Amino acid sequence: MKTSDVTDKEGRPFAFEVSNTFLTRGEVRKVFGRIPGASLTKSQMAPVREEEFCECELNGKRFVAWEPYGDSSVYWIGPSPPEWNPDIAVFKRTFQGFRPFWGLLKWLPIAAAFIAMGYQFWARNG
Repeated sequence: MKTSDVTDKEGRPFAFEVSNTFLTRGEVRKVFGRIPGASLTKSQMAPVREEEFCECELNGKRFVAWEPYGDSSVYWIGPSPPEWNPDIAVFKRTFQGFRPFWGLLKWLPIAAAFIAMGYQFWARNG
């Protein structure tokens, strides 16, 4: 999964954004649950529009996931308060390694085309 760094005044990445096109809020909660050493402290299950919908604690610091502007195309992942923390690298690596279920759907038309070609080959060559 691709991420885009959010940097502080000194150019250090302290947070990142990830597209929510194929990533649901539930999947963000799953990823937060996979962060080594992190404990999930808030997880909003209902589809209510609340900016911060997931939070966890890692090494005594609070990290959150929220949707800027209430309805945008990205989720913002980072510490709260928003300041540089070296632990953001763990979050970023975990998100980059996550493969959302809905993301697999983009391959469906390609798979269907290969299946159709195979069927046509089989029908002709019996």
